[in-house]
Amino acid sequence: MEWLFGIKYKVWAVSTIEQAELYLWKNWKLLMTDLQPLIQLSTKQTFIRTFQSYEFQNKWLGFGRMKWNEENNKKWSTKYRNNLKSEKLRFFKTEIWSPDWNFCINNGQTPDIFINLYHYEGIESLKEGILIAIRQKLVKQNKELVESCVAKLNQNIENSQVSLIERYWTPGKGYPNRIEDMNPHELEQLIKMGAV
Repeated sequence: MEWLFGIKYKVWAVSTIEQAELYLWKNWKLLMTDLQPLIQLSTKQTFIRTFQSYEFQNKWLGFGRMKWNEENNKKWSTKYRNNLKSEKLRFFKTEIWSPDWNFCINNGQTPDIFINLYHYEGIESLKEGILIAIRQKLVKQNKELVESCVAKLNQNIENSQVSLIERYWTPGKGYPNRIEDMNPHELEQLIKMGAV
């Protein structure tokens, strides 16, 4: 039935309405460690995509191709923060794909694991958090480990709450509303409906 409906995922949001600055290296290095066991559930290589720009500039900043490792995690969370313009640097999101986004798009496949560190500066009810989508089959095989990692993230993100839903990567025909495409309204609904 996967050919008809797509692949089912467990989707967690660990969210906070605090201005937590999870995208800064001093905060991200702890969360990165919490995410490592989840990333190792996939046998495929994991890559990072980050979306950052300077205020009033209509282009994303360049980071090059970033394989998942400590050096590249430090790179995306610090690279443009030590120059004179850094106070105007805007962080939007960082995505973690296993396998790589390019591979998934070019081959019409969905990832084993997708993680989105999001930041909605102007939306009080969302602010910041981590969205984690893992194929349901992988979750069933590693239930305790996954739950433990999500609990650690919840503990390490101050004043956070955990929400959980099940969802297909593309939930129906028509517009391909993949999990990666979730807008703030959908994320708010996930947080309300899936509160654990």
